[in-house]
Amino acid sequence: MKPPNKPTKEHKEIFKILSETFGGDPRVVNHGDEKEKSFIEIFSSVDTPQKSITSYGTIGLFDYPLLKDGKEYDARVELVGACGSNFKNFDNILATAAFSVINSKWFCCPGAVFRSEEHTSELQSRQYLVCR
Repeated sequence: MKPPNKPTKEHKEIFKILSETFGGDPRVVNHGDEKEKSFIEIFSSVDTPQKSITSYGTIGLFDYPLLKDGKEYDARVELVGACGSNFKNFDNILATAAFSVINSKWFCCPGAVFRSEEHTSELQSRQYLVCR
């Protein structure tokens, strides 16, 4: 899979929803996995929802099916999160979680916990994301 050349109508709609939800001065950065096999766009907006907090979200994760017990689940997801603006790796954590859905078929659902232990060398600490 190659990075998208042009955002789709659906990707633009996700960007619009994230921008309206978080406000601020948003930007989008394309992230590739280690093998440059898969790509995901990560939205970020500094000082939203309040000063010294940065909000993040995936754009395009909904393009990939969620698999549960080897069968396609009748839902799609985007991941969102926020953290202190001084923490600079949250976009990488969100991208890693997205690549786990895309490449490893991790089933992301409310209550699921993403543990990034296998990525501690790149993240410099153990991180967790909880789906709600």
